[in-house]
Amino acid sequence: MASTTSGPAPPKGVWRTTELSSIRYGPGCLREGLDAALKEDLGGRKRALIVTGKSLSTKTDVIKKVKEALGERYVATLDDIGQHAPVDAIHRAVELVKKEKIDVLISVGGGSPIDSSKAVSFYIHEEQNKDNEDPNSFIPSIAIPTTLSVAETTQNAGFTKDGKKTGVSHPALVPRVLILDAELTLSTPERLWLSSGMRAVDHAVEGLYRPGDFNWVLRNQNLGALRELFPLLRASKANPNDLRIRQKLQLAATSSLFPEKRRGNLGISHSLGHALGSTYQIPHGITSCLTLAHAIEYTAKLETTPTEQLLSLADALAYIAPQTNRLTDPAHPISIEEARQKGVEVGVEVGKLVRDLGLSTTLDEWKVPHEDYEGIASHAAGGDSAIASRVQTQILGRISTKGPGTGAGPSSASA
Repeated sequence: MASTTSGPAPPKGVWRTTELSSIRYGPGCLREGLDAALKEDLGGRKRALIVTGKSLSTKTDVIKKVKEALGERYVATLDDIGQHAPVDAIHRAVELVKKEKIDVLISVGGGSPIDSSKAVSFYIHEEQNKDNEDPNSFIPSIAIPTTLSVAETTQNAGFTKDGKKTGVSHPALVPRVLILDAELTLSTPERLWLSSGMRAVDHAVEGLYRPGDFNWVLRNQNLGALRELFPLLRASKANPNDLRIRQKLQLAATSSLFPEKRRGNLGISHSLGHALGSTYQIPHGITSCLTLAHAIEYTAKLETTPTEQLLSLADALAYIAPQTNRLTDPAHPISIEEARQKGVEVGVEVGKLVRDLGLSTTLDEWKVPHEDYEGIASHAAGGDSAIASRVQTQILGRISTKGPGTGAGPSSASA
């Protein structure tokens, strides 16, 4: 007769794949990878629009390389995608797509151009094929990320409208191909590179305790990502031009938010990041540096954090600080009290990483008015006043003038 030992129930659930067709990676893979993607994954698309930002377009040779790789398929570049993806630029891109009969979008850069391409595809579909749910009725995109923020694996497209973060979502919006070429990341400013890496850490940690259904398939991806991200981010700061380190970081970041057909937030750090980012012009990587360490402690101590999520958060400690912590025996789960303590220690280790990377900052340095804290907390808590009160005191109040450490604020952060 089948039986189980005492403790949590056996793993059970569903992981659903996305429309992602391939991930092509390796230093210098751009030319070969882009050509193969267009022929093999996208059925010979021939009219490409590059969607990117001014810095990549005017201050680096990255866009020139992408144009050369596209060859005769290249039609135009829209390079005015700003931080947090202002909706006006998305509308301009929509008009350009219609005018030039674009059949594939090539997003190059961080989360803003990648999310903008998704939004463009969404709005074109709303205009021309609203009643057709076939994924092939959407204009596909290929994502070429130059940061570690990992917008490229999700179906969500976040952008800024009237100074507030909003967005759209549909399973068909996931980029069909990811091209991870570490050579294209060498011109990414160090602070942006490392802080976007902290965003990947945020994805991996909060994926362990995300609200709702707990997914064991993604749990193992999250833990594997953390094992790589902590040492590799420190190594990348020490050796910024090492392509092997940068390539492994791109792959670890992908695992931190592994492709899944799902929408919605991960945890309170992400919710706070959305409330802070576009409103106060704080890059999302920096919002993670501000909020994650305290969000982890908050979640570890929260009575309503489900057992599986709490135990998985506790397991993370052995992956990010293996020199002082052993893996727990999966056949014999630790107590809830010990799991909470280990969870708090995960937050401590995240704070150490932020300091080691030189990314510590405070809300005051970003000129976030104290009188706005109540509204920020309420937004992050989804309007739940009890949760908002705790978030305001236990997280926002602690990062107001004293974050996980001290360091430069907006003057030295790149978007």
